[in-house]
Amino acid sequence: MINRLVFEEINYTNVPQKLLNIMKDIKYDNETNIEKYIVKTPNQLIKIKKGICYDQVGFEREYFEKHDYQLKTFFAYEKEPVDDNPTHTFLIFKENNKYFWFENAWESYRGIHGPFKSYDDALNFVSIQLKNSEHWKNINILEYNKIKLGINVMQFYKHIFKNDNI
Repeated sequence: MINRLVFEEINYTNVPQKLLNIMKDIKYDNETNIEKYIVKTPNQLIKIKKGICYDQVGFEREYFEKHDYQLKTFFAYEKEPVDDNPTHTFLIFKENNKYFWFENAWESYRGIHGPFKSYDDALNFVSIQLKNSEHWKNINILEYNKIKLGINVMQFYKHIFKNDNI
């Protein structure tokens, strides 16, 4: 459950922009030891104001769900092993029968992108952006369901790749 202060004034107008304003203070955690990393809960993220994309998407998902938005969360990873094996999680939400990519963790693309005609169109756009960055060559993207936060990265991966319910 997200800190009540963040949701104290639940107002259903301009929800994506309000979330973007909340997220502007959340910075990417570049000092992560991925083997030991624990995915932050929304309350931890708001308190620390620093997290990786897994943390940020977990918070964003909860925020959009509290405002009754339809959304999907995705996990992108490099199919071919490379030096740093990049991964990225992101969220696409639906508003007024249009689809938007909400991004905060990938700083070069921070913002609300769209509208797109479908989830597939939005996914294609994100995929192109990933391929255009220097770290991605052969991308695979999986949709994943809401997961329990406060888990370690290996449990997060297990949930996504094996469809475990954590």
